[in-house]
Amino acid sequence: MLAHLLHRRGRRAPGVRGLLWAACLLAGLPGARPAAAEGPPPIQIKVVGGLASISQYVRYEAPFWTDKVAGLTQGRIRAEIAPFDRSGIRGQEMLQLMRLGVVPFGTVLLALAAADEPKLNAIDLPMLNPDIDSLRQTVSLWRPRLETLLRERYGVRMLAVYTYPSQVMFCQRAFTGLGDLAGRRVRVSSVGQGS
Repeated sequence: MLAHLLHRRGRRAPGVRGLLWAACLLAGLPGARPAAAEGPPPIQIKVVGGLASISQYVRYEAPFWTDKVAGLTQGRIRAEIAPFDRSGIRGQEMLQLMRLGVVPFGTVLLALAAADEPKLNAIDLPMLNPDIDSLRQTVSLWRPRLETLLRERYGVRMLAVYTYPSQVMFCQRAFTGLGDLAGRRVRVSSVGQGS
């Protein structure tokens, strides 16, 4: 019933407020209220996170959802998180799955989602942000536009932006500059890198 109520409210990925609202609504239904001594059961949310093996997921993202959220809500909200690359979900599909409400909370890799929505790659263009200060400035300039785009076109709310480690190039033959890569097959991880 909870999923049905949230689905009818515009197919948006539920935020914490939306989940709390729905829980309060359900608590008022006959037969839905637990015994006074028990207290209300915690709200369970599912999260599809980023790539499993990188430090951002291991050290920050997973602990935030499993420990920090529970602590901030005094156990009222409990999150279960799984990385998308171990969940059978393709990173390219995450934004659409969130738009449909299939994934209520998820990490969208902007470089992958840019295949469908090129403006999402504006923050992560190659060589645009050579250091963390440049990246912070770029994010602060583009964040309002991206928040509007995601809200209006996909019905999702951007909670945070974080970056992956720096790009590293591996090559079988030595090279001294980008010109030496001409004629070689190069695999890239984003639309912007392929340009």
